[in-house]
Amino acid sequence: LATLASAFLVLGQPAQAQIADGLVAYWNFDNENYLDLIGGFHGTPEGTVPIPFVDGQAGFGKAIKLNGEDQEVVITGGQPDDLAFAGGSITVAGWFKVDAFDTAWQALIAKGEGTNWRIARRDPGDFMTASMGLGEAPQGGPSVNDGQWHHIAAIADHTDPGGMFIYIDGALAESTTTLPVLASNGERVRIGENPGAVGREWEGEIDEMAIWSRPLTADEVSLLASAPLGSLLGGSDFIIVRSATANAVSFTVQAIDVGAAQVNPATVTTTLDGVSVTPTVSKVGTTTTITYNILASQNA
Repeated sequence: LATLASAFLVLGQPAQAQIADGLVAYWNFDNENYLDLIGGFHGTPEGTVPIPFVDGQAGFGKAIKLNGEDQEVVITGGQPDDLAFAGGSITVAGWFKVDAFDTAWQALIAKGEGTNWRIARRDPGDFMTASMGLGEAPQGGPSVNDGQWHHIAAIADHTDPGGMFIYIDGALAESTTTLPVLASNGERVRIGENPGAVGREWEGEIDEMAIWSRPLTADEVSLLASAPLGSLLGGSDFIIVRSATANAVSFTVQAIDVGAAQVNPATVTTTLDGVSVTPTVSKVGTTTTITYNILASQNA
């Protein structure tokens, strides 16, 4: 059987940055909503009063401002454990500004405690920490309780030798070489709260939250800390091409429209081992699915 050497899609758009690989969810709040720009992990706001959208840092569009009382965004799209990455790796990254650290372990974003994952204030202290399939990260890192915007990336790397890593403003702040083991817990991700230990509401601003199903590299984290993720993907209008799933029999690729950019299924071309092939192409909503069965083609 032929092996899948490569599958290239001609979409009429520039190739997106490598940083899109493994990107499964991205909330930038620029359109003053809680929609996931990558997939279906849309959010639902909660709170006695509506969550305000405010101007983020220059060039980053809108952000949300949580009051530290009862406001949060619950990710109600998808199934609760779709973002658990049980037994795998994960990177969670985003921008934040602290208005006040007046609650223990204030949660920036969380799936839960223990073998689940969360990013939160380290209590007591003015710095951030994470627990990602492990116990608490080592204490350390810079103070972020200064009313300024900061970028954070928390990584659980389940590949050998593995480890957990926390970056603040693009620089490594905390790490451990213990292999993390993430697990499912049936809880939905919350932005600004911790479903595994409620009452830890964030007080401050949050922007550009994103989740990957792989550990980002230090260079990729540095890129994220320098510009909005959307600009790294090609601006406000771009197409995400998800990494192919493939074996010796078939492969599938998904392309997702973001903004005004759109895949035209009629113009998709695919090559396999340097040879042009004709895949099955279907589009539902903003998602185009390209599938090719090698065995079926050979037996035709």
